[in-house]
Amino acid sequence: MLARRRLTTACSDMDHHKVHAPSRCCGPLGDVMRSSPHLAHCMAGPCNLLVAACLLAVLSACGDTPSKPAGTTHCSGSASDNKAVVLAFYEQGLVRHSPRDAFATYTTADLIEHKPEVPGGTREAVVGYLEQLIQALPQAKWEILRSASEGDLVILHARFTPAEGQPAYAIADVFRLANCKIVEHWDVVGAPREQQPNPLSRF
Repeated sequence: MLARRRLTTACSDMDHHKVHAPSRCCGPLGDVMRSSPHLAHCMAGPCNLLVAACLLAVLSACGDTPSKPAGTTHCSGSASDNKAVVLAFYEQGLVRHSPRDAFATYTTADLIEHKPEVPGGTREAVVGYLEQLIQALPQAKWEILRSASEGDLVILHARFTPAEGQPAYAIADVFRLANCKIVEHWDVVGAPREQQPNPLSRF
């Protein structure tokens, strides 16, 4: 009976032009409802229980549809989209010192980590390593200097400064992605040097 009353109310509202397709994106069905002139005409005419049922389903789902995290929205797996995912991951995890959230959002649970200092090379191990590093060095600063992508690989050239006024480390990060998630990571870290024959900066 409750379902029948809801359908009747929806039909009445549609017949009086009170119900319209939602203004914000609620998935493919919501897009079709906003863009199809045929469906708009149908909604303006006599009640159609099938249309009413579809409309109720869309309206009820709109408020519950989670938005995709930055960097993964409409990700196609292209090289440029993969780079956007990695940049968003790096920004959240390292630049803003929130590694656990970043790994949960942008990496797979079975992430393969090749960093020698990370025991076991698992996702949880690298998250713990970074959390301890940030706790020990609260002023630590990561900066992305250059980025490049090809296929499923994304490469970053970054600068890591442990604390203000301290010499910086040069970092090269390599990420492999699958289905818009980071699945594997390698890095090469160059420690600060007191002297170097080459006068050109590594940055």
